[in-house]
Amino acid sequence: FDFDGDSVVSEALAEVDRMSRRFTGVDAQGQWVMPLMSRGDIARCVMYMELMYELKYVNEAEMRKLQEWMKEDAPSAYETAFGLWIRQTQPFGMNIQNPFVSNPELATDELFKKLLNSYLGKEEIVDPV
Repeated sequence: FDFDGDSVVSEALAEVDRMSRRFTGVDAQGQWVMPLMSRGDIARCVMYMELMYELKYVNEAEMRKLQEWMKEDAPSAYETAFGLWIRQTQPFGMNIQNPFVSNPELATDELFKKLLNSYLGKEEIVDPV
């Protein structure tokens, strides 16, 4: 993924949802440039996978960029409804949910910092009162 905001140099047509398609592509380094309208969706998915499966795919700076994207693009009605459907029907016995969809407040600065510090094994420094 391109986290630097680079421009697309090689375009590709990507289906964004069932109703629309957008041009996207890769930057000069061969990294996929996400469409602006999908960044929050992608960020929630990547953060869920990163934290749930401890992939170590993205670093701390990239996680903070994903947080920005989640804050800029709240879960859509479709994304929320799909998450609810998964929780209610548990297809194929899957008892899963993406907490970044069901609890978008996790992307707020204070909660995200606590979550990130816990995941990275950093101790939170508390100011003495």
